[in-house]
Amino acid sequence: MAGTVTPGNQRIGIPYDVLWGSTDLGGVDDVKPNLKLIWEALKCGSTGDVKLDDVYRGISDDSHVSVIVREVQLALIRTLMPWAAVSGAFDLTPPIGARMQQYAQQLTLHPRDKGSTTTEDVLFWKAVPVQSFLLPRNGKDPDKWEIIFNVYPDLTKLAAGIASPFAGIKGV
Repeated sequence: MAGTVTPGNQRIGIPYDVLWGSTDLGGVDDVKPNLKLIWEALKCGSTGDVKLDDVYRGISDDSHVSVIVREVQLALIRTLMPWAAVSGAFDLTPPIGARMQQYAQQLTLHPRDKGSTTTEDVLFWKAVPVQSFLLPRNGKDPDKWEIIFNVYPDLTKLAAGIASPFAGIKGV
């Protein structure tokens, strides 16, 4: 039996708007969420090597969201390096020994075709931009700055036993 195909439900080339905390990243390209789940096989000695189920254990250390920022301006560079000074010279790297949770904010991926409707927003409760400032320039191509956001659990959700302390869909 064939399923019903509804062409109007197929979305082609719909970009995300990206917000980190209250900061709108402006024009972006290639927004790529990469959330890798960790599973543990549930087995029982009396059934041998038969996998009975899978148990979710969290996300892997290399889970991240990558974004290509096109509107590269000094104010945005400072914002996306939360350890940087508000004015004057600043370091391109965090201080040695810095813990990233202290800089974490919600990362929101909002489908542009949804306007002000937020029911399909993808939310990463805690994320931190960890890619240092790498902005190659050759005199002819537009600026492109790749930002990598590491994803962390929201410790308040984790302590409260919330099922997904890492991410969710706003409308669910």
